[in-house]
Amino acid sequence: MKLKLIISLIFFTFFSLATLYGIGIAENNLSFFKKQLIWFLIGFLIFILLKTTFPWNLIKTNKNFSILIYFISILLLIGVLIFGKRIHHSKSWLSFFGFNFQPVEFAKLGLILCLAKYFSLRHIEIYRIIHLGFSAFYFLIPFGLVLLQPDLGSAMILFFIWFGLTIASGIKTKHFLVICLILLVVFIFSWHHFLKEYQKQRIVSFLHPEVEPLSYGYQLIQAKIAIGEGRWFGKGLGKGTQIMFGFLPQSHSDFIFASIVNSFGLVGAGFVFCVFFIFFSYLIDLAKKTSGNLEKFFIFGYLLMVFSHFIIHIGANLGALPITGVCLPFLSYGGSNLIINFLFLGIIESFGSKFHL
Repeated sequence: MKLKLIISLIFFTFFSLATLYGIGIAENNLSFFKKQLIWFLIGFLIFILLKTTFPWNLIKTNKNFSILIYFISILLLIGVLIFGKRIHHSKSWLSFFGFNFQPVEFAKLGLILCLAKYFSLRHIEIYRIIHLGFSAFYFLIPFGLVLLQPDLGSAMILFFIWFGLTIASGIKTKHFLVICLILLVVFIFSWHHFLKEYQKQRIVSFLHPEVEPLSYGYQLIQAKIAIGEGRWFGKGLGKGTQIMFGFLPQSHSDFIFASIVNSFGLVGAGFVFCVFFIFFSYLIDLAKKTSGNLEKFFIFGYLLMVFSHFIIHIGANLGALPITGVCLPFLSYGGSNLIINFLFLGIIESFGSKFHL
């Protein structure tokens, strides 16, 4: 199963860099490609270092370590609301020495680590409603702070992490139904009193993008054209009209899947699906082999994170889900998400290696 991880990372790197290179050729600007190459090199270095040196036993034996990571992530989310850089309607970025960093990516690690620790210590009595309440408390703090940015896509990822881990912990059916009812009420309330108008339009526009073809529906229409233009084997790197003439917005990040299909066609898209399937099977197999509940919850939390990114990103590119600006892990341009993924893998391998997978 180590082979599965190696294969996944090799092909993730290839598809990401090749697609960004094609976009760079079309735009006569290779900055995205060059920066992503550097981020991949840094990510692999972090992965190797954590794989061999990360003190996983400290997390298992020290109850406060996971809370500390969680607390730091909350401080970063508060910091971005005060000092953050506003990009595309959202105040989601902090700048350090010329580099932009999204604190919500670290918040995903903090939340998964905190919930994994909490559920692993209380898995025998998790049926008690008080434990469900405490887990919701840990989730709602970062969730609320992310919504204030506002970053609806990342908030959805945090929700799926908590919701999936809660179900995996073994809650009662009646508690599950209560959660669903509460979520329905919260959604209705948020729609009328919390969500901004452009967020509502984004959510609704994917159903009928042709109604607003030059505003809210523009991105989805261009993404569909880019995907259709790719046909079976693609137009080649940087040769599709949607990329060459800049019709596809955020082709390097929010619509990287559409860019991949435009360049490599449906065959390339199928290959990407296969690579993600291999990657998911690696995580599932590793979770089955691990003996500790903390390890199982941590791996499953990370699997939920990547899978929700995968579903939401591709669903948005295909017009099956609203466009919320969710990136495709390992493939979309951006250092924050790429580094946090390598960080997760380094931690997982630090305890997974002892199972000889």
